[in-house]
Amino acid sequence: MCVHVQELYATFRGILNKLTPQKFDTLVGKVRSLQIDTRSRLAGVIDLVFDKAVDEPDFAQTYANLCHCLASLKVPSPPPSPPPPPSPDTGSYRGLFVVPSDSGSPDQYVNFRLLIISKCQNQFVTDKVDDNVLRIETELAECTDTVKKKELQLLLEEENRKVRMRSVGNVRFIGELYKLKMLTAKIMVFCMNYLIDKQEEEKLECLCKLLTTIGEQFQLLTQRNAWFTLFQYSRTEALKISAETQLAKVIPYMPGQRYCPIVLA
Repeated sequence: MCVHVQELYATFRGILNKLTPQKFDTLVGKVRSLQIDTRSRLAGVIDLVFDKAVDEPDFAQTYANLCHCLASLKVPSPPPSPPPPPSPDTGSYRGLFVVPSDSGSPDQYVNFRLLIISKCQNQFVTDKVDDNVLRIETELAECTDTVKKKELQLLLEEENRKVRMRSVGNVRFIGELYKLKMLTAKIMVFCMNYLIDKQEEEKLECLCKLLTTIGEQFQLLTQRNAWFTLFQYSRTEALKISAETQLAKVIPYMPGQRYCPIVLA
């Protein structure tokens, strides 16, 4: 990485660290003045925004607002590579987040919105085991020292907690982008059904976070029974965790319904 690109990322990281509602407009202006003129630079900037958003979910709304302001920022882009085939686990899910880009001519561009949405999607549907988790699990399996094994177990639990919190943070960020109309209601429906289908505790926790983030706004666009069927399914078939209490806060209770995949009204 050249010095100029390192300076660009350092400057942008500093802007993110200072981002507050009071300084927002001024700092957005500074971002617009940065030399973000290639796809690799734009992707690097987006990586920084995304990492901040998922690691600091309490500020997800602020980072989503920044993305909304920069959504139309575009840079020249080479012709895209053919999309990878869907994995057996994600099936038709992969690609649902994708939005149209400025393509079809020699002067092809890619914009901020497309790349940040792709980043969210990749994180959302990935089943790749975190490298740190994999490394610690390997060490733990090979370890014979009792004291060292206990230390590795604690370290593994902490790494798994971080991975889980990043997943929850990503869902919160996705919800904030939706509230700013950067994502569609159909994508939210996809997210809900995807998380339900997994029937995993982590995914159900993410579902709760998504609902508490978008619940009021999303309900205006969907049938009330779609909310109940989601709640009913979580009570009867998904893992029994504290999700029921969280879901009850945002989903109206409607008796006499059974679960079916959520669809828009």
